[in-house]
Amino acid sequence: MSQARPHHPLIVVLITGFLAACGAPSVTTTMLLPAKQPSMAEAKRIGVSPLKGDGGGLYTARLQSFIANIQVQDAPYFTLVDIDREAVLREQRFSDSALADAKTAIDLGRLVAADTLLSGAVRTPQYNKTRSVQEREECVEGTKSTYGDTYVTCEKYKKYVVPCATQTMRFTMSLRATKVSTGTVGFIKDYDGTASHSYCADTGVARDKTALGDAAVEQVFGQIRQDVAPYPVSFTIAFLDYDAKNGIAGKELFFADNGGAKAAFEAGLKLAGQQNTAAACAQFRNAASQFNGSPAIMHNLGVCAEIDGNFDKAITFYRQSATLAPSPIAVTAGALARATRNRASTAALEAQLR
Repeated sequence: MSQARPHHPLIVVLITGFLAACGAPSVTTTMLLPAKQPSMAEAKRIGVSPLKGDGGGLYTARLQSFIANIQVQDAPYFTLVDIDREAVLREQRFSDSALADAKTAIDLGRLVAADTLLSGAVRTPQYNKTRSVQEREECVEGTKSTYGDTYVTCEKYKKYVVPCATQTMRFTMSLRATKVSTGTVGFIKDYDGTASHSYCADTGVARDKTALGDAAVEQVFGQIRQDVAPYPVSFTIAFLDYDAKNGIAGKELFFADNGGAKAAFEAGLKLAGQQNTAAACAQFRNAASQFNGSPAIMHNLGVCAEIDGNFDKAITFYRQSATLAPSPIAVTAGALARATRNRASTAALEAQLR
């Protein structure tokens, strides 16, 4: 039975940490971005047909499980429609080669009541091992420690080589999404995952091939995840602690002689560094009420709006900050570009979550 998609706030913003080492603090937030393949915006019921090259059905089953377990905002995003391959072949008399045909995909999708059918091909992980050597040196003459087990100073070294190796596992999958109602191909894409492990005889051991293959497969599924459904992404937003540079290294605040605004602004920075954004933003708003000509104050209000997922307001504040600044501030320019991109992503995300 199909499950309705959740209707939660579009932007998931989670404070995960502050950086207050030197300069102004920063906050890391997480938000949902829309699926990279626009054609998947309306996909709800997914059928996965057997992948070519998957003789044992292992990777077809893994793809089915993966699709079924995709969650967005803590709820299943897709309904996986089971395709009984043998029953379909018997009833429709489809040949194996026809399973990749566009018309067959439409008929197959209609037969199992799917709105989107995923089909394609897979190549099982391919293993490769290359060998090499690395040069080492060790002390053979010098002054030894009191215990005589190590050299304190060295006068002569001996060079030698040790055998090394690099293991590589490559996994590839081709995927095609067909919209059943129209018979149109939403996207066709080749995915490639490569996992490597290097070691030398004196520094490590070979990695298990199965684990290496799983790592390559996980890379491919990670790429597919971003293509087919909304996915979370984290980014860092930096507050601003100055209005204009004074000379090469100095910083200046336009409201340095306004005690109230300066105190509120500095309190806001301190609270931000203590991971208390709500209180910090209240202080920045207090500072703005006493002085509205500061690029730094406007920028920080933009950060507060962005944390709340209000990109329209954030863009307005960032633009005000850029207008007030005597010269371009790179942090503000980057923030304005990011907020503009995120606003566009929010519109696309809203369409996908309907």
